[in-house]
Amino acid sequence: MKTVCAALLLLLLNVVPVSAQSCNREPTCKAMRSCAEADFYFRQCGHHKRDGDNDGIPCEELCGKTMTDYEERRQQ
Repeated sequence: MKTVCAALLLLLLNVVPVSAQSCNREPTCKAMRSCAEADFYFRQCGHHKRDGDNDGIPCEELCGKTMTDYEERRQQ
């Protein structure tokens, strides 16, 4: 019952935990909600087109323009 309630709450909040994501999807940066999500698709799924300038930082609007910003934001 707790699992069902948690799943319903996530649906109501429109939040998908990073662990529930699938590499079968290829969302755009604008469709992502966090740097952690962008990091998952970039590092785990190999969706490197999310790094348009090849600086190693995906979705710079979410993750920042520096590696320091990226390291901090992907942990949030």
